[in-house]
Amino acid sequence: MTCPLHLRPALLAIVLTSAAGCARAAAADAGDTGEIAVAATDVSASDLVVGIGRVEPATGRVVLVGTTEAGRIADVAAAIGDTVREGAPLVRLESAIERARTREAAAALAEARAGVHVAREGWASTLPRAAYARVQRERAAELFARGGVTAQERDATVAESESRDRELARLSAERSAAERTVERTDAAVAVARAQLERRLVRAPRAGVVLAVDVVAGEALGPNGATTLVTLAPVGALEATVEIDELLAHRVRVGQTATVRTADGVAADGRVIRLAPGLRRKSLVRDGGDREDRRVREVRLRLSPSATLLIGARVDAAIRAPR
Repeated sequence: MTCPLHLRPALLAIVLTSAAGCARAAAADAGDTGEIAVAATDVSASDLVVGIGRVEPATGRVVLVGTTEAGRIADVAAAIGDTVREGAPLVRLESAIERARTREAAAALAEARAGVHVAREGWASTLPRAAYARVQRERAAELFARGGVTAQERDATVAESESRDRELARLSAERSAAERTVERTDAAVAVARAQLERRLVRAPRAGVVLAVDVVAGEALGPNGATTLVTLAPVGALEATVEIDELLAHRVRVGQTATVRTADGVAADGRVIRLAPGLRRKSLVRDGGDREDRRVREVRLRLSPSATLLIGARVDAAIRAPR
């Protein structure tokens, strides 16, 4: 018999009522809403497999959003129950120093870019003069060979050309140095902005805020990561249920189930996934001892209308006829 395995009378009552009394109405109303229709058949206690479970998001897991930064909390933008988008600000740490460093780096970058502009203009204006001096040098050499100019005139063009080339090389080196300075200061700006961004904790994904563990003015120490906000995915709910190893073989994908919290909130569900093996149980009833038994994890997809709280402990009864 299945009943002795912790089947609470309250849970048995709601399961039997749901299966026998409300099934036809549920099936009629299910339509295309995604609701789980319970089969309208009589259910006895021996047809039920029971276990303890916990309500979880269907898409992804609950995320503990934290930071490794130390400092004082300047602002808490998230509140329990808020639905936030990915990247939304959750908590802001004081960042006066980081903002000052970012402004300083940005000013240095602007100065470096101005230096590059001046260096490039100087090099560009000297380039045609150097080219003209080389042409004059070559022409003077040809004329000197034909006796058209004196050696002194030829030497003057040589000196002018060499001077222009030295100036062009100097300006080219200054331009390259200025461009390298821009690269370094640009990287410094990126580092400063990244350090500033680390003072703002953002939502890593869209979700609903389950808990906020800090308040404005609170100081965070430098001793490792600190959890600030607990975030859960928005959407359907599921329940992970532990089924005793003696009954695990009776559970199949597609079977319907009912889960119920300690305060009487109930929801229908359907088995969607079975663990391939057994493990030590991790859930125990309130005030109960953890028995030395192994369990199989069963995943239930709950009805879209389920109003259970994420993390709630539930008793589950799966309709698994012998």
